[in-house]
Amino acid sequence: MKQEKGFVIVSALVIVVMLAVFGVAMSLMGTLQQRQSALDLDTARAYQAAKTGIDWSLYQIQNPAAPPVCQSVSFNAGGELSRFTITVSCTRTAVNDGTTPLLVYVVQSNACNNPTSGACPGTGGGALAVERQLRVVTYR
Repeated sequence: MKQEKGFVIVSALVIVVMLAVFGVAMSLMGTLQQRQSALDLDTARAYQAAKTGIDWSLYQIQNPAAPPVCQSVSFNAGGELSRFTITVSCTRTAVNDGTTPLLVYVVQSNACNNPTSGACPGTGGGALAVERQLRVVTYR
């Protein structure tokens, strides 16, 4: 019977170590889930920021009260999108549709939270860097 005396202590130690490992694993999983949720939210915000750049440029082109403006700019949006830099580029091409002359505009908008020299696309990268790019073709 004396040989079995230490068995309870060894069993208890094994159980405590297993519970500690399980606790650490759960803590790491919670941290990773939180980081992934933040990244998903920033991805959606980057899309909205890129869409803001497209909308701004389309307004500059389609505004009937002024001549069309096709320009390339970088700016920051406000509010929830203030951490994102938006870079809009615009090219204009004159074409003829039969007898009707048209101006075709290609607008591209990049939004990123890690710009390089104040413009997107960012080359810095990083674990939490997000970027979205949208392109639209319109005419007037």
